[in-house]
Amino acid sequence: MSGFSHTAPLLRNSPNSCRPNHDSFVKAAKDASGSIIPPYAPSGGILTVNGTVILAFNGAVLDITALDDDTITHVPRVGENDQFVMGLAGGGSIAEYNWGSSLSDNTTSFLQLMQFVDNILLEALFDGYGRFNGGEWKDVFPASIVETVGSMAAQAYVHRSTATDPLQHFKKDVLGRCAYKLPIAGVDGFLDTVLTLLLLQLGLYVNVGASVASQDPWLVPALMTSLGAKSRMTAVVNMMQNHLAAAAPREVALPADLVYSYAKGKYVSFCSEDDKELPFMDPVPLLSIVAKDVRPGGERVTRVSLEFEDKKGEGKFVAWLGAYGDVKFTEINDKEADVPGELYGHVWGVVVKEKGLKLDQVAQNAVAGPEMIWIAGP
Repeated sequence: MSGFSHTAPLLRNSPNSCRPNHDSFVKAAKDASGSIIPPYAPSGGILTVNGTVILAFNGAVLDITALDDDTITHVPRVGENDQFVMGLAGGGSIAEYNWGSSLSDNTTSFLQLMQFVDNILLEALFDGYGRFNGGEWKDVFPASIVETVGSMAAQAYVHRSTATDPLQHFKKDVLGRCAYKLPIAGVDGFLDTVLTLLLLQLGLYVNVGASVASQDPWLVPALMTSLGAKSRMTAVVNMMQNHLAAAAPREVALPADLVYSYAKGKYVSFCSEDDKELPFMDPVPLLSIVAKDVRPGGERVTRVSLEFEDKKGEGKFVAWLGAYGDVKFTEINDKEADVPGELYGHVWGVVVKEKGLKLDQVAQNAVAGPEMIWIAGP
């Protein structure tokens, strides 16, 4: 589903990689060759409207003005594809899920949470794309990168159907759109927000995939294709930040309760009283993690300062959530804590009451968090 085109070469996670400056990145993007994909849409399939095959939109250029608030609000029926979004995304919804006979309550809740976070990501991507594409950020990045942001927005719209298609097929509740408080006043805020949401989703997908495999195994392939596309999106955002492509080699698993707590507490300002309450724990206080000590020459964070509300004084440890379910603990002293030396890339920290917890126990012992911090590059 990804189908990115017109992008600058990816930066590799190599110990010998140099860190180019912003000017060199922008120059590389401007000099990038055109797409080798012929100017027909969609990539990898045939699009028909009322029985007519559509080879191109407005010549070789899609009408990308279709990406607006109405697009976010609209939840397509199962198998329905918007021609403009499908063309920009490079593909559409899944044609065949091989549905099971029913949908478990557990999986239903996970799918609703996936849609809940997808709605927030769509809000951020559509907003940012509008600002890059003729808005106040129109000269920040070259057209090739702006086009890629539009592709990411369209792909996120397609990915949302991984949640909404099964919910509709089995006649379960599909969530409405909330009002959001996204910290994207500037370009850096936009990139940080999108990257955080993508990594939040990756963590959720890893956890959900393991949880539903025994109950609704037909969902796993659809889930994994969305996970792969979102992982590639993080690399694009990392490039725009002049950063290493850091989601690899293993994504961090995040319990659903922590994903809901973070997304609702950080980004949601209001939901209608008619909206369904998701069966996850109430949000815990937000956590702020600030790099305190960095190893000279290695750019590795070794100690952090923590800011969080703790009225009962229960926050004793930081649970560091690393790749593929790895959990490590360090003690909190005067709102500071050491960072385990073997962690790399983006890591999630959670203030907890006790140490020695397994991943699925962290949420129920959480005092604040989660929050993400960049530890070091490999």
